[in-house]
Amino acid sequence: MISSLPLFISVAFVGITLLTFAIFMWIVRGSSNQHTNAQANKIALSLFVWILVQGGLGWVGVYRDYPDLLPPAIFLFGVL
Repeated sequence: MISSLPLFISVAFVGITLLTFAIFMWIVRGSSNQHTNAQANKIALSLFVWILVQGGLGWVGVYRDYPDLLPPAIFLFGVL
């Protein structure tokens, strides 16, 4: 985490992330595909857990502490 980062940037990032999640779920729930509609809650839960895992990894510094790791850590945790 960047210590000199103004608070409004963090708040804006969280807001944009939540807005993106809400728009995605609105589109999924409005799908004409019945299978997609039936799976909307599972999709929402999976996406929410994924956001929490990635946020937690970023918060503890996993991506910052190993910048020379090949492949980059974002791809290692992206295949979970």
